[in-house]
Amino acid sequence: MSVTIFTSINPLLIASQFTGFNLFSIDTKKWKAVITLWDLLLIFKAILLNLIVHYVYFNSYFIFDLHGTTVVQSSIPKLIFVNLVAYTFAHVWLFVSRQHFVTMLKLAHEIDEKFLDFYLKFDYHKQKRRLIISIIAYTAFSSTLVLTARISLDYYEVKIPNSLSYVHFYSFICSMIIIHHLIVGFKGIQIRFEKLNFYIAQWEV
Repeated sequence: MSVTIFTSINPLLIASQFTGFNLFSIDTKKWKAVITLWDLLLIFKAILLNLIVHYVYFNSYFIFDLHGTTVVQSSIPKLIFVNLVAYTFAHVWLFVSRQHFVTMLKLAHEIDEKFLDFYLKFDYHKQKRRLIISIIAYTAFSSTLVLTARISLDYYEVKIPNSLSYVHFYSFICSMIIIHHLIVGFKGIQIRFEKLNFYIAQWEV
Protein backbone atom coordinates (compact mmCIF):
# COMPACT_ATOMS: atom_id res chain seq x y z
CA MET A 1 0.00 0.00 0.00
CA SER A 2 1.26 3.49 -0.88
CA VAL A 3 1.84 6.04 1.84
CA THR A 4 -1.53 7.77 2.38
CA ILE A 5 -3.77 8.91 5.19
CA PHE A 6 -4.41 5.22 5.89
CA THR A 7 -0.78 4.87 6.88
CA SER A 8 -1.22 7.33 9.73
CA ILE A 9 -4.54 6.00 11.05
CA ASN A 10 -3.91 2.29 10.47
CA PRO A 11 -2.98 1.59 14.14
CA LEU A 12 -6.30 3.08 15.25
CA LEU A 13 -8.23 1.11 12.63
CA ILE A 14 -6.61 -2.14 13.82
CA ALA A 15 -7.25 -1.33 17.48
CA SER A 16 -10.84 -0.43 16.59
CA GLN A 17 -11.33 -3.75 14.84
CA PHE A 18 -10.24 -5.76 17.87
CA THR A 19 -12.43 -3.71 20.22
CA GLY A 20 -15.53 -3.89 18.02
CA PHE A 21 -15.61 -0.31 16.78
CA ASN A 22 -14.53 -1.00 13.21
CA LEU A 23 -16.03 -4.30 12.12
CA PHE A 24 -15.40 -3.89 8.40
CA SER A 25 -12.62 -3.50 5.86
CA ILE A 26 -12.05 -0.70 3.38
CA ASP A 27 -11.72 -1.29 -0.36
CA THR A 28 -9.62 1.73 -1.35
CA LYS A 29 -10.04 1.02 -5.08
CA LYS A 30 -13.84 1.28 -5.00
CA TRP A 31 -14.00 3.24 -1.75
CA LYS A 32 -16.50 0.90 -0.20
CA ALA A 33 -16.89 -0.72 3.19
CA VAL A 34 -16.70 -4.48 2.68
CA ILE A 35 -17.24 -7.42 5.00
CA THR A 36 -14.56 -10.08 4.69
CA LEU A 37 -14.26 -13.45 6.40
CA TRP A 38 -11.88 -11.85 8.90
CA ASP A 39 -14.50 -9.18 9.62
CA LEU A 40 -17.12 -11.88 10.22
CA LEU A 41 -14.83 -13.45 12.80
CA LEU A 42 -14.34 -10.07 14.46
CA ILE A 43 -18.11 -9.47 14.46
CA PHE A 44 -18.63 -12.83 16.18
CA LYS A 45 -15.89 -11.96 18.66
CA ALA A 46 -17.43 -8.56 19.37
CA ILE A 47 -20.87 -10.07 19.99
CA LEU A 48 -19.37 -12.74 22.24
CA LEU A 49 -17.33 -10.17 24.16
CA ASN A 50 -20.37 -7.96 24.71
CA LEU A 51 -22.38 -10.95 25.94
CA ILE A 52 -19.59 -11.91 28.35
CA VAL A 53 -19.23 -8.37 29.69
CA HIS A 54 -22.97 -8.01 30.23
CA TYR A 55 -23.12 -11.47 31.79
CA VAL A 56 -20.35 -10.56 34.22
CA TYR A 57 -22.10 -7.30 35.05
CA PHE A 58 -25.51 -8.84 35.77
CA ASN A 59 -23.96 -11.63 37.83
CA SER A 60 -22.00 -9.12 39.88
CA TYR A 61 -24.66 -6.47 40.26
CA PHE A 62 -26.54 -7.98 43.17
CA ILE A 63 -23.47 -8.41 45.33
CA PHE A 64 -22.04 -5.00 44.51
CA ASP A 65 -21.28 -3.34 47.84
CA LEU A 66 -19.03 -0.54 49.01
CA HIS A 67 -18.95 0.01 52.78
CA GLY A 68 -22.69 -0.54 52.84
CA THR A 69 -23.38 2.88 51.34
CA THR A 70 -26.89 2.93 49.88
CA VAL A 71 -26.17 5.74 47.41
CA VAL A 72 -23.10 3.95 46.04
CA GLN A 73 -24.92 0.64 45.78
CA SER A 74 -27.69 2.32 43.83
CA SER A 75 -25.83 4.75 41.55
CA ILE A 76 -22.53 3.11 40.55
CA PRO A 77 -24.05 -0.10 39.10
CA LYS A 78 -26.43 2.03 37.02
CA LEU A 79 -23.58 4.20 35.73
CA ILE A 80 -21.59 1.11 34.77
CA PHE A 81 -24.58 -0.32 32.93
CA VAL A 82 -25.23 2.94 31.06
CA ASN A 83 -21.59 2.91 29.90
CA LEU A 84 -21.87 -0.67 28.67
CA VAL A 85 -25.06 0.12 26.77
CA ALA A 86 -23.42 3.21 25.24
CA TYR A 87 -20.41 1.21 24.04
CA THR A 88 -22.66 -1.47 22.54
CA PHE A 89 -24.72 1.22 20.80
CA ALA A 90 -21.50 2.78 19.46
CA HIS A 91 -20.44 -0.60 18.02
CA VAL A 92 -23.75 -0.99 16.20
CA TRP A 93 -23.94 2.65 15.07
CA LEU A 94 -20.42 2.64 13.62
CA PHE A 95 -21.11 -0.63 11.80
CA VAL A 96 -24.36 0.69 10.31
CA SER A 97 -22.62 3.96 9.35
CA ARG A 98 -19.53 2.26 7.94
CA GLN A 99 -20.01 3.60 4.40
CA HIS A 100 -20.25 7.17 5.72
CA PHE A 101 -16.96 6.58 7.53
CA VAL A 102 -15.31 5.36 4.30
CA THR A 103 -16.72 8.34 2.38
CA MET A 104 -15.20 10.69 4.96
CA LEU A 105 -11.80 9.00 4.59
CA LYS A 106 -12.07 9.21 0.83
CA LEU A 107 -12.69 12.96 1.09
CA ALA A 108 -9.66 13.37 3.40
CA HIS A 109 -7.55 11.35 0.96
CA GLU A 110 -8.65 13.52 -1.98
CA ILE A 111 -7.87 16.69 -0.02
CA ASP A 112 -4.39 15.35 0.75
CA GLU A 113 -3.83 14.62 -2.93
CA LYS A 114 -4.79 18.20 -3.78
CA PHE A 115 -2.28 19.46 -1.23
CA LEU A 116 0.34 17.19 -2.77
CA ASP A 117 -0.23 18.86 -6.14
CA PHE A 118 0.97 22.06 -4.48
CA TYR A 119 3.95 20.27 -2.89
CA LEU A 120 2.41 20.36 0.58
CA LYS A 121 3.13 16.98 2.15
CA PHE A 122 2.00 15.30 5.35
CA ASP A 123 4.33 13.25 7.52
CA TYR A 124 2.09 10.17 7.78
CA HIS A 125 4.81 8.02 9.34
CA LYS A 126 5.33 10.53 12.15
CA GLN A 127 1.58 10.65 12.78
CA LYS A 128 1.49 6.86 12.83
CA ARG A 129 4.31 6.62 15.39
CA ARG A 130 2.63 9.15 17.66
CA LEU A 131 -0.66 7.27 17.42
CA ILE A 132 0.97 3.94 18.27
CA ILE A 133 2.75 5.45 21.28
CA SER A 134 -0.49 7.06 22.46
CA ILE A 135 -2.52 3.85 22.18
CA ILE A 136 0.15 1.77 23.94
CA ALA A 137 0.60 4.38 26.69
CA TYR A 138 -3.14 4.65 27.34
CA THR A 139 -3.56 0.88 27.39
CA ALA A 140 -0.67 0.52 29.85
CA PHE A 141 -2.08 3.31 32.01
CA SER A 142 -5.55 1.72 32.01
CA SER A 143 -4.13 -1.68 32.92
CA THR A 144 -2.12 -0.18 35.78
CA LEU A 145 -5.11 1.80 37.02
CA VAL A 146 -7.44 -1.21 37.04
CA LEU A 147 -4.80 -3.40 38.72
CA THR A 148 -4.09 -0.74 41.36
CA ALA A 149 -7.81 -0.33 42.04
CA ARG A 150 -8.21 -4.08 42.40
CA ILE A 151 -5.30 -4.33 44.84
CA SER A 152 -6.67 -1.40 46.85
CA LEU A 153 -10.14 -2.94 47.07
CA ASP A 154 -8.71 -6.25 48.22
CA TYR A 155 -6.47 -4.51 50.75
CA TYR A 156 -9.37 -2.62 52.31
CA GLU A 157 -11.62 -5.70 52.01
CA VAL A 158 -14.24 -3.94 49.92
CA LYS A 159 -16.79 -6.46 48.70
CA ILE A 160 -16.65 -5.89 44.98
CA PRO A 161 -16.36 -9.01 42.77
CA ASN A 162 -13.07 -9.56 40.97
CA SER A 163 -14.97 -10.06 37.73
CA LEU A 164 -16.00 -6.39 37.72
CA SER A 165 -12.35 -5.46 37.21
CA TYR A 166 -12.61 -6.96 33.73
CA VAL A 167 -15.69 -4.83 33.07
CA HIS A 168 -13.79 -1.74 34.21
CA PHE A 169 -10.85 -2.59 31.97
CA TYR A 170 -13.21 -3.14 29.02
CA SER A 171 -14.76 0.27 29.69
CA PHE A 172 -11.35 1.95 29.81
CA ILE A 173 -10.30 0.41 26.50
CA CYS A 174 -13.57 1.38 24.81
CA SER A 175 -13.15 4.92 26.10
CA MET A 176 -9.61 4.96 24.76
CA ILE A 177 -10.77 4.02 21.25
CA ILE A 178 -13.53 6.65 21.23
CA ILE A 179 -11.20 9.35 22.57
CA HIS A 180 -8.54 8.52 19.97
CA HIS A 181 -11.10 8.69 17.18
CA LEU A 182 -12.05 12.18 18.34
CA ILE A 183 -8.42 13.27 18.74
CA VAL A 184 -7.41 11.93 15.32
CA GLY A 185 -10.42 13.62 13.73
CA PHE A 186 -9.84 17.03 15.29
CA LYS A 187 -6.07 16.83 14.80
CA GLY A 188 -6.54 15.89 11.16
CA ILE A 189 -8.79 18.89 10.60
CA GLN A 190 -6.30 21.17 12.38
CA ILE A 191 -3.31 19.99 10.32
CA ARG A 192 -5.15 20.44 7.03
CA PHE A 193 -6.35 23.92 7.93
CA GLU A 194 -2.77 24.82 8.81
CA LYS A 195 -1.65 23.61 5.38
CA LEU A 196 -4.47 25.58 3.76
CA ASN A 197 -3.55 28.69 5.72
CA PHE A 198 0.10 28.30 4.69
CA TYR A 199 -0.91 27.95 1.03
CA ILE A 200 -3.11 31.06 1.17
CA ALA A 201 -0.32 33.02 2.88
CA GLN A 202 2.08 32.04 0.08
CA TRP A 203 -0.30 33.42 -2.54
CA GLU A 204 -0.78 36.67 -0.62
CA VAL A 205 2.97 37.24 -0.73
